Amino acid sequence: MQFQLCSKLQKLKKGLKSLSKNTVGDVTVKSIEAKAALTEEDFLRQKSRVQWLKAGDRNSSYFFKAIKERRNRSKIFSISGEDGSLIEGDTRVKSEAIRHFQNILGCSMPSRHGSRSLRNVIDKHISNDQADYMSTEVTNDEIRKACFSLHPNKAPGPDGFNAHFFKKTWHIVGDDVINAVQEFFYSGLLLKELNATILTLVPKVPNPSKMTDFRPIACCNTLYKIIAKIIANRIKPYLPDIISPSQSAFVAGRRIGDNILLVQELLRDYHKDAGMPKLALKVDLMKAFDTVDWGFLLDTLAAFHFPLKVINWIKACLTTPKFSISINGELAGFFPGKKGLRQGDPMSPYLFVIAMEVLSKLLANHIMGTPNFKYHWR
Repeated sequence: MQFQLCSKLQKLKKGLKSLSKNTVGDVTVKSIEAKAALTEEDFLRQKSRVQWLKAGDRNSSYFFKAIKERRNRSKIFSISGEDGSLIEGDTRVKSEAIRHFQNILGCSMPSRHGSRSLRNVIDKHISNDQADYMSTEVTNDEIRKACFSLHPNKAPGPDGFNAHFFKKTWHIVGDDVINAVQEFFYSGLLLKELNATILTLVPKVPNPSKMTDFRPIACCNTLYKIIAKIIANRIKPYLPDIISPSQSAFVAGRRIGDNILLVQELLRDYHKDAGMPKLALKVDLMKAFDTVDWGFLLDTLAAFHFPLKVINWIKACLTTPKFSISINGELAGFFPGKKGLRQGDPMSPYLFVIAMEVLSKLLANHIMGTPNFKYHWR
């Protein structure tokens, strides 16, 4: 079913490309004639990614400027290599990007853990009832809700079809989508074409000069996002039961802003010499998201007593991606991933919180074993 759906989408993509070539010069006239179906503003808004404005009044000149500004801002003319040398030209820049991200995402690390040792660290577990719910049969309505919960105009994956396409044509493609998703959850096997991913490089600083100044955002295929969304929705409700209160990000009922305010209060008088000696530890997790070891993460899920069926679903999604990098509007490279979580995958935030819980528990256990350590007053 997955293969059949992919084949149909590929054939449709060829037809849409041909239609686009034939109508691109007359898009303004045609958009006026068929404004009820597809306005020019909707077309341009999708390309400019200006999501906070609604289609209505004509703002074509604004959107054209937004598109042009976005392209100029994201274009990489030159970059510094690891040795500090200047790398110029599209071909050399693409090669450097492939080398850099293949070293991060495409190289595995030797595992230094075991599921038995993790069970000694983790003291909270998924209950039997929760495990049974996680692994229940996925319903057709659940698949439809997962699809319609996706943002319609997020950047599409390699297949070129975003969620807006599937929502608007659900009466045509809905059965095929449901059958393909059901096939995955029944067999636990994911077609590799569905997990192909485009890495879009988003600058982390105003004037990026090296590859480490870019954040790789994963543009996944919509069909994969539907599968990942269903798994994420089954994990999300039970995170508050197994994740320590010290972790506030991506856990229902908690806000990351609370920890920020707490840190500000705790550090208020740290500059003063009076009172007990004080210590604050800052941990740099800049690349942790991209370098999470898959074997460690799967063993962590087992230590939390996640059902084997769910672990196998997650394993299929984690271990089958292949990456291409978008550089100056063109795709470069095609390499398999071997570690890390994708920023843009609906599951990734929750899996990262679960992995971070091991670090939280290790710190807490070491503190408990240090007799001279005391927590901050009050």
